[in-house]
Amino acid sequence: MIEPTMVDDLNVLERHLAPHSPNDRSETKSYVRVSSGSDGPVMYRPTPKVRPGWQSTAIPGLMQREIMENVLGSRTTDVIKLYFSAVNPWFPIVNETSFWKLWQSDSSLISSALLCNIYAIALTYWYTSDVLRGTARPEMPFAWNQAVLALRDDCMAPSLTTVHAALLEMLGRPVYHATGNIITAGRTVSLAHSHGLHRDPTSWQTSSAEKSLRIRIWWAVLIHDHWSSLSHGTPPNITSGQYDVPIPEPGSFVAGNASVREQRAGVAFHQLCRLTAILGDILPVV
Repeated sequence: MIEPTMVDDLNVLERHLAPHSPNDRSETKSYVRVSSGSDGPVMYRPTPKVRPGWQSTAIPGLMQREIMENVLGSRTTDVIKLYFSAVNPWFPIVNETSFWKLWQSDSSLISSALLCNIYAIALTYWYTSDVLRGTARPEMPFAWNQAVLALRDDCMAPSLTTVHAALLEMLGRPVYHATGNIITAGRTVSLAHSHGLHRDPTSWQTSSAEKSLRIRIWWAVLIHDHWSSLSHGTPPNITSGQYDVPIPEPGSFVAGNASVREQRAGVAFHQLCRLTAILGDILPVV
């Protein structure tokens, strides 16, 4: 994501940056304008996910996903439903409507790392499900190990869904695993910055659903960063002057026909974001 202060330099850079090869001359634009707001334009430049010469996994996390789905068997869909019932309302970082559309049309398009982490974190609530509680729950350490391996592979060719998966992994990690939390938090913050999640998207040329989701994902990153900083005694990776994303309002992501429980969950997430903002002001002096 290119900041407003650099937009004026783009033409100069375009004239002087040579292509990777003589045949590497595309007629498509190198930069895409996503905002022309009063606070300055914001540009997006697609970049390769994998470094040149690196032999990455064809589909990162696919092997771990297949292992977990073989273990879950016919219960796989019920486990996903459990996630959207027990976890996502309180930490709404996955668009449920879009997820189910992909799941029903072509589930292979869903990030394997994200699915592995959905499966793993849903196991925590196994015995709260009327459908699942009568069956044996898979071993949670085994499930989390698969999720961690899937995320590790996904980080070699990261995308925005890598941020989703990392947030769920940190959400399910034991608090005593400080080293893993700190490393994952720092990596997730850097990836969030590279995707421009720290910029206010309200004036961007995209759908309202995507704007709302980007805002929620950023605040989920901020929540993990600030509270892990307080828990582990390490400096935060983000300070208040480094982002301009507004606190998500429940009305932007809670459906009008939502149940009382879902409405309360939305308010709880909103209040957690507000509390995190206060914590961010305090952390520099702790």
